Amino acid sequence: MMLKIKLIGVLVSICLCSVDAVSQCTPDNSLTEFGAYSSLGKNKIPSAWVDSTYKESLTIVVPAEIQGFKINQVTLKEAPDIYTGLSYTCNPSNCIYPGGANGCIEISGTATDSKQANQKVVTLKLFVETDIVNFDTNIAVEFDLLDSASLSIQTNQLVEHAIYPNPANEAITLDIGKEVYKTRSVEILNLEGKNVKAFNFSSNEKMIELPIKEIENGLYLIKYTIDDKVLFKKMTIQH
Repeated sequence: MMLKIKLIGVLVSICLCSVDAVSQCTPDNSLTEFGAYSSLGKNKIPSAWVDSTYKESLTIVVPAEIQGFKINQVTLKEAPDIYTGLSYTCNPSNCIYPGGANGCIEISGTATDSKQANQKVVTLKLFVETDIVNFDTNIAVEFDLLDSASLSIQTNQLVEHAIYPNPANEAITLDIGKEVYKTRSVEILNLEGKNVKAFNFSSNEKMIELPIKEIENGLYLIKYTIDDKVLFKKMTIQH
C-alpha cells in the first residue's frame, strides 16, 4: 500500500510539472477585428527595456472571413523584428489559428542590444489560407525598446520643460513654457514600459496638472509628446 501511495505521489508531481512547462498565454475572445491586441489596444505592445525582464501577451484575432473570402486558417510564420534576447511562443503551440477563432503569442525574455533602441515597430508575418486563394500579409505592431542611458541624456538636455514636484503625491505639474504646439500628450510609464495613465491636452495650455492619486508608489517615466518630439523625464510617486 505504501508503494502505491508513493507512486501516485510521483505521478501527481510529474503531472504538475508538465502543466507548468506548457503554460501558455490566453487569448481575449471578446475581440473580433483582425489584428494583434495587447493591454494597450490594437497593434500596440508595451515597451521593453534593455537588460530588463519582459513578458507580454498579444491576442491574434482571426475573423471567419476577410474581404468576402472564408478564412480556413492563418499561420504566424515569424516575427523577425523582435529584439535580441526576446522570443515568442504561440497558443496554439504550432502558431496556426483557425478562421473565426482567436489565438495569442507571448513575448518574453530580456532584450540585450541597446543599439536596437527606438526601433518603434515590429512585424508579424502571416500566411492566410482561404477557400479561394492563399496569400502572405503582415501586421505592423508598435513595440519600442527603451534604453535608460539614452533617456538620461534626453532628460538632462531638455530642462526647459519642468515637471514638479518630484517626488509627487497627489498631482504632477508639467510646465512646457510659452510656445504653442500642434499636438501634445502625456503618458506615465512604469519601469516595464507599460502605460499606467495617459493624458491629452489642448495646444493653448502652458501648464498641465496630472492627477496621480490612484497610481501606486514607485519610480516612473513621464513620456510626453510635443509636435514630433518624444521626450522623457523620471519621476518618483510617493503618497
